[in-house]
Amino acid sequence: MSLSVSHLSSSGANANVFTWGGASGGNVLTVTYGPVPPSPPSPPPAATVGPVSSPSPTAVQSNFPLRPPATEWTVNTADYENDASLTASVTIGGIAVTTGEVAAVVGSSVRGVQAGAAGPPGTSGLLFSVTVKFNEAGETFNFLYYDGCATTVLAETRSFEINAIIGSAITPFALSAPSLAVCDQPATPNYPLRPDVATEWVVITADYENDATVTSIVTIGGVEMSSGEVAAVVDSSVRAVGTASSTPSGGTAFSLQIKFNEAGETFNFLYYDGCATTVLTESRTFTINENVGSLITPFELTAASLAECAGGSGSSSRAYPPP
Repeated sequence: MSLSVSHLSSSGANANVFTWGGASGGNVLTVTYGPVPPSPPSPPPAATVGPVSSPSPTAVQSNFPLRPPATEWTVNTADYENDASLTASVTIGGIAVTTGEVAAVVGSSVRGVQAGAAGPPGTSGLLFSVTVKFNEAGETFNFLYYDGCATTVLAETRSFEINAIIGSAITPFALSAPSLAVCDQPATPNYPLRPDVATEWVVITADYENDATVTSIVTIGGVEMSSGEVAAVVDSSVRAVGTASSTPSGGTAFSLQIKFNEAGETFNFLYYDGCATTVLTESRTFTINENVGSLITPFELTAASLAECAGGSGSSSRAYPPP
């Protein structure tokens, strides 16, 4: 059977019709093609019932050397040939820190450590001047902040070129975190808390080459203390002890000669009232031969309340009762 093909125009949407049929008028096959009519719109997806799961937060790198109290960050400087210098500030929740240490790390490897120190006149907040150690430029450094209780992973990271100088006392490199890490143990587990009147704080002066002086007052719950003793300590090491003495204005001052070997250690302060040792809020570092406070403008040490006496909370048992 022979086939013939005819091309015809058809009304409606420019359709084309091809017809194949036998020469003697047998069976005919007709195929029509043209624009495809649009598909009906898909129905909207069904509403989700129940809570929608959010992406999991990025986990903090698990091998950062988080420092527990009574331990030290150390840098194996002999392992590294090159270095860079970083001068940084630290803010937590937008507030500049007033104490603590910063470490520069690569994974679990500590590459630089420095306690905070006061900046030059006209600047505010502490500065952390860290010498960063490495062998080849380009490693990514993270930064950790230790407040005496817990290690906070700071938000910023960066790499360093050999002999780079990053930040200055005037324009420090800003390190930050939205909040401090939560302490999972007491902040001061190894402070030398005096148990009783018969036990004295003792400073081994022969162990230290340098000193600084502090003239302070102590207020507990907003009330100035008129008796007692104050100790300056670095962890469990007592570095100075001062007893109360009168000031020209009629107040009470505590004069301490702080002992140390190298500047930059973080000192805490304890107040003993003859019954219990209260850990005071403030801490600070000292430079060699520095004089902090005076009888006219003393350095203020504070606490919200006195520590409870081991033998009871009554003030009658205090050798140095508060006024």
